[in-house]
Amino acid sequence: MVKKGLAIIVILFVGFSTLAASLGEQEIEYLKAHSQEINLGEAEFPLLQNQIQGKSIFLAGQNQGLEYNKELQKDLLKFFHREAGVKYLLVEATYASGEFLNQYLQTGEEEYLELVISYWRRSQDEFEFFQWLREYNLEFPEEKQIRIIGFDVQGPPRTLISINYLGDLLMQAHIPLELEYYLLPLVSLAKDFTELRLEPEHPRLAQTEYSAGIPEEMIKDTREITLSILENWEENPGPYQNLLDDPREFFFVLTNIKDAFAMEEKLKEGMEASHRFRSERAFANLLNLLEELEDEKFFGQWEELNVFQKPYRKVEWLGARLDDSNSPFAGKVMSLWYVYHDSFQMQPFSPGEEVQFDSGYIIENLEEIVEISPGEISLFQLNAPDSPFSRGQYFLREQIDGVLTDYFQYIFLIQGSPPTRPFYQP
Repeated sequence: MVKKGLAIIVILFVGFSTLAASLGEQEIEYLKAHSQEINLGEAEFPLLQNQIQGKSIFLAGQNQGLEYNKELQKDLLKFFHREAGVKYLLVEATYASGEFLNQYLQTGEEEYLELVISYWRRSQDEFEFFQWLREYNLEFPEEKQIRIIGFDVQGPPRTLISINYLGDLLMQAHIPLELEYYLLPLVSLAKDFTELRLEPEHPRLAQTEYSAGIPEEMIKDTREITLSILENWEENPGPYQNLLDDPREFFFVLTNIKDAFAMEEKLKEGMEASHRFRSERAFANLLNLLEELEDEKFFGQWEELNVFQKPYRKVEWLGARLDDSNSPFAGKVMSLWYVYHDSFQMQPFSPGEEVQFDSGYIIENLEEIVEISPGEISLFQLNAPDSPFSRGQYFLREQIDGVLTDYFQYIFLIQGSPPTRPFYQP
């Protein structure tokens, strides 16, 4: 029985490993014929040109912490803005963060930008990207300028940005006496959050701790206040309807906060459960926000697996939900996946600390792609006519359902990227 079991294991292993076998001559010749050297700053992508027709959402999948990501994001956004009519940037952040970024784009007041970047635990490169976007927008009339949409679910430490946003909304409202018990604690918490950010040591903490430098008591209060308001709203919705010009926005942000704590609870079931909840709620949020944006075009650069258009590692990622047959975007999604070689990544919880990074942990045949790449940054199209990648399983180390181009249609090979720079130096 032992020998028979070993034989079965060997057979299964051999069968699995053939999925990631070395690329043959046909695959190599195809990739050579369908590749392009990318020169950062030119925003020219002829390999994408004939594929954008009929697409509404363009997704790029990155690993955070590498400098060339932001330069590519600029070029891709310019290209899709110019060639496909994209006017909305989908950011991997909450709705409130997206609205603060829009306020920065409209006013140029950098306090909005600093608030978001510091609580994203991101980089100086991210900060400078949005500075660039504001300058880029000013080249166009308002109706052609790019706007931000945030719809992600993020962990509780980042929810204080949402509390800050709700506090700002309430500052413009007259709170009726019957709602003071529920809403004044929120106003007080938003004020405390603003004061916390002014503490000299806080910016450093925001970069180096998962809690983003926020005391546990404030995070606990956020959860209790949010649930209290939502429960009262459900029992007695009338007074809330006249609280603001658009009470739906207030309710939506409260729900975002509730989801953040629910996602944290899902972690107790494992990372897969947490990822599934996050993508499900993010997709629902996006559909909610796009009800009045029919026929518009969107571009987003998200963490890598979110661009996969079919489930992978037991998770239906954002791209898979967007391209599902029941989605209004089915058949209208283009996915571009970034893979890295000989690069360096800044660690998100250790500003200034960098590690060597490549994508060998997830992709086979990396060295073969590097060998035939036409430049330091190269684009490979996988879905041209007669592509072998549209007929089989390649590259990914884990077995997939279908063929490679069901998951993504382009690979960007990024070589020699420096790490991003920390927004705040400790």
